[in-house]
Amino acid sequence: MMVRKKKAARPFELSPREPAVLKHLARGERLPDIAKRLGLSVNTMHTFLRRAQKKLKQAAVIAARLRLF
Repeated sequence: MMVRKKKAARPFELSPREPAVLKHLARGERLPDIAKRLGLSVNTMHTFLRRAQKKLKQAAVIAARLRLF
């Protein structure tokens, strides 16, 4: 049986882990250290960052377009 992952209610909403990873990075921590602290692999950390970056970029573009009107 295949288990489906829950999708975010809003397409630009960060998952609970994404802000946590971003906060650690903002404090200057390295990805391997954050991964170890959160019990995740470095590859998972890269995935969180990639997805968060995409969501934040999309949200910023929409916000900029809305300011034009």
